[in-house]
Amino acid sequence: MRTIFAGVLSAAALAFAAAPSQAAVEVFQFNDNVDGIFAFGDLTVSDTANANGTFDITNITGSVIDDRSGTPTVDAISFEIPNFNDPNPTVAFGFSYDDVMPLNINGVLFQGASADIYNLWSTGGSTGELYTYGDGALPAFDAHGTLSVGAVPEPASWAMMLMGFGALGGALRIRRRKQALAAA
Repeated sequence: MRTIFAGVLSAAALAFAAAPSQAAVEVFQFNDNVDGIFAFGDLTVSDTANANGTFDITNITGSVIDDRSGTPTVDAISFEIPNFNDPNPTVAFGFSYDDVMPLNINGVLFQGASADIYNLWSTGGSTGELYTYGDGALPAFDAHGTLSVGAVPEPASWAMMLMGFGALGGALRIRRRKQALAAA
């Protein structure tokens, strides 16, 4: 049994070592609890580094929520506005952005279903800003809050983790069975 368990652990280690270092999807969450502005969703990110050593954001999905009036207004994110100067920053719609991960002071530019244009960027650490001119359904705001971005595990990683739990469960079951037989 120890040989099987060691084999499963070795296979898991090899699979994780061979996995790409950059996940294809990153989840983000922005909270400005003071002003009542929130955003959350997924960033699709390229698997290979660009010329600046960052990773290009190729798509964004999610929602922006404006709860300043006490009645939340939800604006679904409809698409990312591409940066044709990748990976260097460009200016469009009055915003400077570069659409790369990790998010930096230029950030990512996207449009909501309301036609509002948003710029989400990191100001370092776990802080960020979300800004819009309010050209669509939501009034203008410049929200300052917390920003978290994290990788979504790939299906192969989930499978390896589940295999590891299965192997541990099997080892514990065999150990308990041996202890029960020894006690009898």
